[in-house]
Amino acid sequence: MKPNVRITAIVFFEGKLVIVKHENKKFGDYYLLPGGGWEHGESIEECVIREVKEETGLNVKVDYLAYYKSVYTDDDDTPDLIFKCNLVSGKLENLDPDGKVKSIELISSEEELKKLNFHPKQLKEKIFQKKDNKKAESLGKARFPEN
Repeated sequence: MKPNVRITAIVFFEGKLVIVKHENKKFGDYYLLPGGGWEHGESIEECVIREVKEETGLNVKVDYLAYYKSVYTDDDDTPDLIFKCNLVSGKLENLDPDGKVKSIELISSEEELKKLNFHPKQLKEKIFQKKDNKKAESLGKARFPEN
């Protein structure tokens, strides 16, 4: 198994949650928060900012670590660090150099998010709720894709 770290961001654009659509032959269509792999020599904050820019065209500032989760597949075991970010500037634009992002979606509500094959599933009921503090919360461990 190869170890890696996934860094993702909760970003709102014009009052709506920004998510990205991926297509995969094995898993079908699914949606994620913008993010990706932490690269060697990069700070966590640099990774969040770079990944959001690449996948959405938006410039963000990291606010705090909101959630964390362990995700595993047959091939790897990945910690997923989920940061709350504030929008600084930019326009929605898919700049993904890997071509994994098929589209950028804006979601208005928990009900709308629940209709999608969104991961991590534990966030569907939390992401639109205002957190009372900036303390990171565990989402546990799950196999990807989650049922």
